Parts: sequence; C-alpha cells; structure tokens
Amino acid sequence: MNPSPFELATSAFQHACQFRLRTNRLPPYPLVDDLVSETSRWFTTLRDDESHHARDLRIQVWRLRCAVLYGLVQFDDSALNIREIARTIVIKGRYFPVLRARCERLSERADALVSSRDNPKRDAVRAELARDATDGTSVGLIVALARNHLPAYTSNLMEDFQTLQPRIQFIASRRHLLASTFGHIVVPFGTRQCALTHEVLHGYRAPSATVVAYRGEAMAPQRKVRLPRHYGLTCPDLKHRGLCL
Repeated sequence: MNPSPFELATSAFQHACQFRLRTNRLPPYPLVDDLVSETSRWFTTLRDDESHHARDLRIQVWRLRCAVLYGLVQFDDSALNIREIARTIVIKGRYFPVLRARCERLSERADALVSSRDNPKRDAVRAELARDATDGTSVGLIVALARNHLPAYTSNLMEDFQTLQPRIQFIASRRHLLASTFGHIVVPFGTRQCALTHEVLHGYRAPSATVVAYRGEAMAPQRKVRLPRHYGLTCPDLKHRGLCL
C-alpha cells in the first residue's frame, strides 16, 4: 500500500533533517580504464565528422562505453554483449583511414575485459545491498540513466539482487521514486548520467544515498537547497524541540 501524501511529506521532512550523500569512488581498474580511454580517443577522432556513417559509429562506441561503465553483470554476460559491440565497431571503423590503427587496440581491450569477467562496480553495488539487507533497510536502486535504463537490465539481474536484498525496489522513473520512501537509495553511476539526480538529492525519499562510480564518471554539481522555515525555526531547531513531524 502506497503512503498517503501527508505521510510522504512527513517522511520527506524527517529525511531532510538528516540526509547524507556518500560517494563510493571505485579504485582504478586498468581493464575498464583502458577501454574507456580508448573509446574517448574514438570520440575525439570522430567529433568533426558529421557523415551518417560517423554518427552511426559514434552511437556504437557510446553503447560500448555504457556497457562497460554502467553494466551491473559480469563483463562476459551475453546481456552486455561487449564482444559483439566491439566487433561491430571494428568492422565499421576500418572504413575510416584515421581509425584503422585503433581497431586492433579496441578489440584487444574489449577481449581482455570480457576475459576477466570480474565487474568491480557490480561487486560494490552488491556489497551495498548486502549491508542494507543485514540492517533490515529497504533500498531503492536507481536504474534510470539520462537517456535509457541500465545496460543488461534484465530479469536475471533483478532476481539476483532480490535474492541478496528482498526489500529492494528498482526505480526506473520519477513517478516511481516520488511515490514511496526508502531506507536508503543507491545510484550505480555518476550523477551527471542519472535521470533522477535532482529528485534523489532534493526529494528526500530516503535519509541517505550512495553513489557508486568509477573515478572517470562525471558528477553533477550539487545545488544547495535551504530547508523551509517554520515560525522562524530551522529544521534542526524543530527537531531539537521535538516539533519535527
């Protein structure tokens, strides 16, 4: 049963009094860093080419980059399809003389990443969920990227996380986020790419949120929002006097 508007407002005000944002910057992982750096070089090479073929190639390179940075399954999972995307990029890239020398490098880096299987971001998100499950905390996992959902956002991924954390909710829209409250929110990518950054940081649907991101992922600037005053008292004053809803 969804909470009433009054219950949502009460919870949001309480969460605002104690809201904490934690950023879990993952340590360097050379296999990811090397492939992401290589995609950046492809973007730089293609940025001034407005031909149809160049635009199509940029889309494929972006798909590969998203699969690597935002996927929460093992890198060899067929749902991510990293090898096939890299193979498509290499085939298309050979038609561009300036990219022929880069094709082999990108293919080698993609193969090395898939062969490693390990996904440090997946492990970090699972650790967050396991900790909240131990504490009995309900968790909202943001799966809404700025332009799409998480790569490999499949029923298998959902079942895996639900087994680890039975009280998890997968948040794919603003409506879903604002319709409920949570004990904790996990954002598994940089807030610049999150479709719900403002709602997570200022909607106060949870008392805390954690961003799990590689060091190269962009973070949106945090705009400070002042809490409303009530008869000249700030939120900490109200809480201290036992007047906080």
